[in-house]
Amino acid sequence: MQAVNNPLWVMSSAFPGLSLEGVIDQTKRIGAQGIDLCVFRRDGTRNDHIATHLDYEQFTPDDARKLIDLFNQNGLKFSIGAFENLIGGDPGQRRHNQDHLLRLIRMAHLLGGNENGVQVGTLWGTITN
Repeated sequence: MQAVNNPLWVMSSAFPGLSLEGVIDQTKRIGAQGIDLCVFRRDGTRNDHIATHLDYEQFTPDDARKLIDLFNQNGLKFSIGAFENLIGGDPGQRRHNQDHLLRLIRMAHLLGGNENGVQVGTLWGTITN
């Protein structure tokens, strides 16, 4: 029987009251191997997942280097994500959600993308009548 390699990751939105360093400490305490860093819109319409553990409006190449160093020092992997409705709901909010996703893609680029194993997670959303 072949061993299964299913790493455990933590979604940072589970810890909206913690700083990024606090989420890292909690993740290490749990024994997980990575964190899906939630980067929800501060002006979004959600009230269930609101954690934003990165400054998406002012994210710079220097911030990217510091973030990669922080995770490497702690032996953790990470991805970034915002799970907003991209295809349904209010057209104005949908456009803001799509623009926000583009910000996250830019951030992933600054973080080295595939070279550093950084991926962007999102939710397509739902269309309701």
